Amino acid sequence: MKKTLFFSLAAILVVFAVISFAAANNTQTVKIAFVDIEKVTENSIKWKDMEDKYKNDLQYYQSKIDKDQADLKKLQDSKAATDVLQKKYQDIQTKAQEYMTALQNEYTAKTNALLTEIKTKITEYAQTNGYDLVLFEQSVVYASKNVDITESVITLVNK
Repeated sequence: MKKTLFFSLAAILVVFAVISFAAANNTQTVKIAFVDIEKVTENSIKWKDMEDKYKNDLQYYQSKIDKDQADLKKLQDSKAATDVLQKKYQDIQTKAQEYMTALQNEYTAKTNALLTEIKTKITEYAQTNGYDLVLFEQSVVYASKNVDITESVITLVNK
């Protein structure tokens, strides 16, 4: 909550500084836009592909855990020793944690790379179209739809 408030206030101060600078120079108008980066990300073809791959990877690891749990059930049914059952149970827990950590690390890196790519595309769009300032929607209190470049950025990201 505090971070959001801080970033919102910082964004507002930046906007006022840019507008004040432009007004002081009185030589140019400032072209400002905003983009909904969450919407851009969710509508990105690469994001959708990554989500599908994540679901497949999750299913793969879940099937491995399910097989191990079935083996544990067989051991329980065969009245295996308690220490053998505990060892198998601990092995399953360890594997499950390792699988989840591996998935989290892999997809955190992929998500960060995609976000970097999207931010690069936003910068490219802004420079090509003469924008002086592009804000993320979360830092905008009010803006006319005329300054919303989200759909244009989605198109650029998906090229």
